Amino acid sequence: MEARDPFTEIVNEANRALIVNNLGPIRPLIEFPVSTSGKRTFKFQSRWYDLHSWLEYSVLKDAAFCFNCRCFGTLVGSSEETFTKTGFRTWKKASGESGKLANHAKTQMHILSMERMQNFKSENQHIDVQLVGIAEASKTRKEQEREENRQIVQTIFDVVRHLAKQNTAFRPWAQRDK
Repeated sequence: MEARDPFTEIVNEANRALIVNNLGPIRPLIEFPVSTSGKRTFKFQSRWYDLHSWLEYSVLKDAAFCFNCRCFGTLVGSSEETFTKTGFRTWKKASGESGKLANHAKTQMHILSMERMQNFKSENQHIDVQLVGIAEASKTRKEQEREENRQIVQTIFDVVRHLAKQNTAFRPWAQRDK
């Protein structure tokens, strides 16, 4: 299987559940490439993963993407192409309270994508919980039916034992009466 990358990975109805529920954001822990601006150097910081649960990194583009907006942005209206298609690369403007990452998290599209992600996960979990509940209810019904059957068979055995001790026939009339 080839390595996943947010720049090349296509999210659609067919694979959305797999990507969202099983794979999650792409977060490589590598030595990130350095870019320069004047005399200063900047690069993607892996600690940003801890600050932004939605953040993912493309090794191919040396760019940051928003996992939630990439998966659900097209479903909520216009998407911010920087965090969904082209990738964010201006590392010197990335962090801080007024940084691009923090500002992206406040956008309407991102907030709607986050809500859509939570709804998607809770719907999937809800279905799973329902299926487990149905299976448990079916198992409980079967166990109850088995217990009832055991009681019936036990009652029959008790009657047979009693009749055997009394040396009584199973039928209410004697054999010779025929």
